[in-house]
Amino acid sequence: MILANLVLGYALLAKTQPITIIPPNLTETAWLDEKAASSSYMKAWALYIADSFGNANPATLDLLKNSIGPFLDASIYTKVMKAMDDQIDQIKRDRISLSFNPVGVITDPLAVGTFYVTGNQTLEGITGKPSTTPVYYEITVNVKGYRPIITFIEIKSGKPLLPSEEDKHKGQRQKSSAARTS
Repeated sequence: MILANLVLGYALLAKTQPITIIPPNLTETAWLDEKAASSSYMKAWALYIADSFGNANPATLDLLKNSIGPFLDASIYTKVMKAMDDQIDQIKRDRISLSFNPVGVITDPLAVGTFYVTGNQTLEGITGKPSTTPVYYEITVNVKGYRPIITFIEIKSGKPLLPSEEDKHKGQRQKSSAARTS
């Protein structure tokens, strides 16, 4: 009986307890555990990161770098910071501003933890003539020690091609090339 109580006590102490939270930009409850989080929580972080990167101007770039840095995984930290330094130099030199108007966040069951934040990126230089392009941010969010960690981030023009769609396109290309060789 004492052994059973000790085992039960240890199991209760060793088990991590999920925390239920409602972030300000969510209308639904999200949960966060030591190594995992609800999809809605990670989606909110992906949207925050894309919005932060997409709305840069010379006055906010240094703050952006300092606020995003702690959330980057060590494997991408140096690469992203270097890219941000290059972008900061170009934006300051050319005196341009970026604005990003998110339209949606897409997920794919074949890419768990990866979010495709779609929207329109507007670039405005000193001429004052804005140029708008459809873009998407591909962002992978993981959780380590109750913190969101960005393990991948990339911005691309156009609409995302999801991993599940790539399989369909490969199948269609293989069928059409087989039909041509017949």
